[in-house]
Amino acid sequence: MISSRLKAGADRPGATAGRVQTESSRDPGGLRGTSTPVSRAGGLYALLWVVIVGARAVLSYGSAHWFTIQIVSWAVANQVSEAAITDGLIFMAIAMVLTRTLGLGLRASRLASPGPVPALA
Repeated sequence: MISSRLKAGADRPGATAGRVQTESSRDPGGLRGTSTPVSRAGGLYALLWVVIVGARAVLSYGSAHWFTIQIVSWAVANQVSEAAITDGLIFMAIAMVLTRTLGLGLRASRLASPGPVPALA
């Protein structure tokens, strides 16, 4: 069914955006020379989030005010429910967060492991 393909297809742009976010985050290699993972995001990261949130807002507002007839016609012709569109946007957001989290986790795992912890006397 097209609804399940729509949901699955939303994962790709979400994962791609998450990957771009991960790559746009600088990794200084650890907090003050330690093996504590640190990530800093710059202007590209912020710009990407603004564009994505803006696109979602335009889609939400536009589907109710600007292109209602077109989106309803497309949804009826392709048998896509309103819930499937909502689910697709949710899956895209989850894919973005998971991809970025996994990417940062992978970077953190590459840091040098800390030395032995001194025993408390």
